[in-house]
Amino acid sequence: MKTGSRQGALDAARRAKPRLLVCAPSNAAVDNIILKIMEDGFIDGSGQRYNPSMIRVGIGQSAAVSSISLETKINQILAEVDVAQVESAIMGYKMELQRISKDITALRRRCHAIIEASLWPLGKDWEIRVDEETFEETGRCFFVNHKEQSTTYECPPPPEPGELQFPARAMPEYRAFMQRIVKSVESYFSIKSSLEQNVIMKGSVEAGANHFALRQSLENHVLNSVHMVMTTLGTAGNRVFEGTDRFEVVVVDEAAQSVEPATLSALQLGSRHCVLVGTENFGLMSMFSCCFAPLSH
Repeated sequence: MKTGSRQGALDAARRAKPRLLVCAPSNAAVDNIILKIMEDGFIDGSGQRYNPSMIRVGIGQSAAVSSISLETKINQILAEVDVAQVESAIMGYKMELQRISKDITALRRRCHAIIEASLWPLGKDWEIRVDEETFEETGRCFFVNHKEQSTTYECPPPPEPGELQFPARAMPEYRAFMQRIVKSVESYFSIKSSLEQNVIMKGSVEAGANHFALRQSLENHVLNSVHMVMTTLGTAGNRVFEGTDRFEVVVVDEAAQSVEPATLSALQLGSRHCVLVGTENFGLMSMFSCCFAPLSH
């Protein structure tokens, strides 16, 4: 796979979890949302539980959310990065990204081979598996008949009418490979984030940037790299958001309790969708629609 297409596939996988800005009128409400997500997480399209990467902008009221505050994150980065070893760290991260990228490519080849192995779904007794002994040379899969406890390279006939049918994407190996791809992609972007942080540190040192400029660059990077940013409506107008990318989705909790002008700063940070939770006022919803619609163009 060419580098460009490989990176495109990775970026597409990353966009499957869009960046969200989640706001509420009060610090208590924001902290409650964070604590609930920490406790329960989310369920993805495969039914798997996962916890998104989150950052809390502003001072929360609960000590339990301090670990994901932006200030705490930046302080950790500055404390952990050894400026004298930045160049070595950058090389190490680049090598690790190359390794993970090759692993993802290999897994995707196997998934594609399983899908291409049969032009039709298989009956309940059949399974498609990758021939690992020869796959790198042949790209070949074989078929396992669990009822007869036999294997063959010949594609089985289509199931009889009324017989249960199982497409290639339902095969155990295919599902296992896809789960490994998801974990590898998440690892890839985690390491890529660390690489970018070190590149920022190196550039700042070489340019003689002051401490404030370095913190601002790191803040922008962190806010652009996590899946969810949590803050109050008032803090959404803070300077820290000035250099960040737009969020695909803006969520406003307790929207009916929000002062209408206070929502504008949050809406201006969005690009595609707005979700209002707890709306009981039609005028409020109309105002949101009018203000947010131009941002989607």
